[in-house]
Amino acid sequence: MINNLKKIKVIAFDFWGVFADLEHPMYGYIKKHGVDPEKYSESIHDYIIAHDLGEITEKEFLQKVSDIIGLGLPYKKCHLIFKKETVNRQLIKVVEKLKNKFRIFLLTNNPKEYCQIYLFDTGLDKLFDDIIISCQVKYRKPAKEIYEVLIKKANVKPSEILFIDDDASKFSTAEKLGIKTLRYFKGRTDRLLESLI
Repeated sequence: MINNLKKIKVIAFDFWGVFADLEHPMYGYIKKHGVDPEKYSESIHDYIIAHDLGEITEKEFLQKVSDIIGLGLPYKKCHLIFKKETVNRQLIKVVEKLKNKFRIFLLTNNPKEYCQIYLFDTGLDKLFDDIIISCQVKYRKPAKEIYEVLIKKANVKPSEILFIDDDASKFSTAEKLGIKTLRYFKGRTDRLLESLI
């Protein structure tokens, strides 16, 4: 694996499941009221996409989900809030070292509100040389266009980019464009990245 990464100049990371665990209070609230969110996952999915693309706000998203499941989701109890214990501090330390050798990008499916509380309010955005967010570019992984934005902003050959995500289903489009991919496993991937320093 290390040999395949010798020509890498840019490392792009996903956010949720990599830099932070997404613990959305909406799901806990739904379960607490005896509703199985899995039963409605397909119906809710389109609104997750719309939220990620910035087409609806978090309040609108919660209202849409309320309508689908037949349960009122009060914003104060169900909106995402920052929890420092969900942040992957070990990876942040590794990335701070990687920055001496590589340019570091963030490539994430993320609504505006979540980026604000986890990236910009915390100062975590400063860890990255550039940030590509679905709600800003209006494309969402695994759409080809969002990876093309990455390639253009990185201004290197696709084969000189490594994209790291915890969800391997996002990789096929990136790989077709020539981008190298690596699935993130906490601890194991951190050690691999440290070996590149």
